[in-house]
Amino acid sequence: MKLLWENRFRVQFRYWPRAFLITFSILFLMPFRLIEKLFSARKIKKVTFNESPIFILGHWRNGTTHLHNLMTQDERFAYFTIFRMVQPHIFLYWERIFRPFFKMTLPKTRPMDNMPLSFYGPQEEENGIANICGLSINLACVFTSRRDYYLKYGSFVDASLKEYDTWKKIYLNYLKKLTLKEKGKQLLIKSPAMTQRIPMLLELFPNAKFIHIRRDPYVTFFSIKQLYAKLFPTYYLQTPVGDENAFILRIYNYTYRKFFSDYEMIPKKNFIEVSFEDVEKNPMREIKKIYQYMDLDWTPEYEKKLSEYIDSIANYEKNVYTITSEDREMIYTSCKDIIDKWGY
Repeated sequence: MKLLWENRFRVQFRYWPRAFLITFSILFLMPFRLIEKLFSARKIKKVTFNESPIFILGHWRNGTTHLHNLMTQDERFAYFTIFRMVQPHIFLYWERIFRPFFKMTLPKTRPMDNMPLSFYGPQEEENGIANICGLSINLACVFTSRRDYYLKYGSFVDASLKEYDTWKKIYLNYLKKLTLKEKGKQLLIKSPAMTQRIPMLLELFPNAKFIHIRRDPYVTFFSIKQLYAKLFPTYYLQTPVGDENAFILRIYNYTYRKFFSDYEMIPKKNFIEVSFEDVEKNPMREIKKIYQYMDLDWTPEYEKKLSEYIDSIANYEKNVYTITSEDREMIYTSCKDIIDKWGY
């Protein structure tokens, strides 16, 4: 309701049913939210982290999901699931009760790449932040007429000090809640939006570890276009207008300008970069490299589960894109510094 008010209830007619359904679900779940808050607030406040989180960084469609899926085969880690992302207010006490109903509405695959979608599988938490406080870059895909306004909630460079502090407080509480749910396990967090937020994350967790995954920018661009075509329309309350290619490249460039200016703030022992191409070619080798560099325990149990998972996706067919010389010229002109730095 706050977001609708903030956007003056400017919902296009075709999206009225979606807005009604969202509003109805919020009102329906309000008693459950209040009960959970009443009985959990004090417990969450007392939570401490046994180990600092690990954050997987990388632009949207860089392969962060693939890397997250590989690493979360290790049962040492806690992570957000789709329910904990969509319903951040009630997952502590009510997840088991709502699980059957939620699973019935869950598609079997992700719309943009046909990857299997599981109730128990790992997810990024950015939509959860949007649901809690509205301070999220993802809202640029909901209220598209004001998407430039919501882009400031990527890096928070142009946000107010109050918004900056509010985000940190809410995000820390969200991670504490997950830690409480998972009985103190180390958090493995994946969110492309966090690629712009390294200083904020280091303020919260000075000893956090970071894994950045890069990918061929030419392929990434077309993969993002697929995301815009297949997934983001399921978020819309307004249909976007304007040059989509320019918008995609603007976010891509800003994300990496911010990343390149910030990542050296991370202690060297806590940062490693891998390429999607190497992870795709030999996932076992690349994951072992990450574990060795970050001094994480490698167990036979994890190696077995990881091997089984790799075998299970061996026949997955990813999207293939035809990239013309004109496309390459357009992307290179916009992203020259990034492409030259990585050697693509």
